[in-house]
Amino acid sequence: MDTFTIAEQEIIYTNITFNNGETRCQQDGAHLASVHSDFENEFITDSAYGGGGQWNGSVWIGLTFQNGNWQWTDGTPIDYTHFGCFNGTGNCYAVLTAHYKDGVCGDWFSFWDNLVFNCDVDVTQAICKYTP
Repeated sequence: MDTFTIAEQEIIYTNITFNNGETRCQQDGAHLASVHSDFENEFITDSAYGGGGQWNGSVWIGLTFQNGNWQWTDGTPIDYTHFGCFNGTGNCYAVLTAHYKDGVCGDWFSFWDNLVFNCDVDVTQAICKYTP
């Protein structure tokens, strides 16, 4: 069984920007979630998705692209990625939690995207990660 360190998670169900999501997480002693395995990515995707019938669109995670480098807002190392087949010019990443399909990439469900996500765009949700 794959495990990961996540003591508690909170999904903020409001249209929110990346920076406002990170600020809200920090106010609660957390950061936007970092992702370190397929299992953890699926856990976050399933949590944001709501488990069935709830099409939410996307959820901010704590990955940014700054000064030519990817970094997590919690400072943990980049040891896992799950990018879609396109990477845009945005500096902030969200996990796609709706079944968006196109003729090039197929189903984008659970992939990370920055194609349209600059840090000032409101997305449906943000997920905070509290670590022990």
